Amino acid sequence: MPPSLIYQSAASAIRSSWVKDIEAVEHPVHVTSSPSGWTNNDIGLAWLEQVFDRYNEEKARQSYQLLVLDDHGSHVTMDSKEYCDQNKILLAFFPPHFTHTLQPLDVCMFQPLSQAYSNELSTFLERSQGLSPIKKGDFFPLFWKVWVSSLKENTIINSFKATGISPLERDVILKRFIDTDPDEQGS
Repeated sequence: MPPSLIYQSAASAIRSSWVKDIEAVEHPVHVTSSPSGWTNNDIGLAWLEQVFDRYNEEKARQSYQLLVLDDHGSHVTMDSKEYCDQNKILLAFFPPHFTHTLQPLDVCMFQPLSQAYSNELSTFLERSQGLSPIKKGDFFPLFWKVWVSSLKENTIINSFKATGISPLERDVILKRFIDTDPDEQGS
């Protein structure tokens, strides 16, 4: 599934200078904006309808699909729940404050992606000797380079294994919460 980017824009409009480097055929990416630069109920529902369902449409019509989410408010609206019910999408939610342990992409993907982006940004700043300000239009070329190099199918599959989601293995996660300090046992 391609990435979805949210630009911060007070008017909730995207300027062409921010996305000038995005070429539809070469860069399958979805772009929107919000005043805060974060998701909201409308963006969450639009993503569900226009991105998730679009990329899972063929499979979803044959059987139910499972969508695993954190507990962000934009994921649990009545409109989202109704859409999922009507389109054979089952929702499962991680408990609050546990995505760093349970969410596959948080556990194995986003930290390396973030580090790779920081490295790319440092290289960009070195080349400009810190004399060029970083603009919103600079983000996508830097981001896309690290997205392509970081998100590989095998790494994503291993992320689901590392969290015990697929194949389903609860002991993978339970072991993280068991106190293994021998000094603390039997006290």
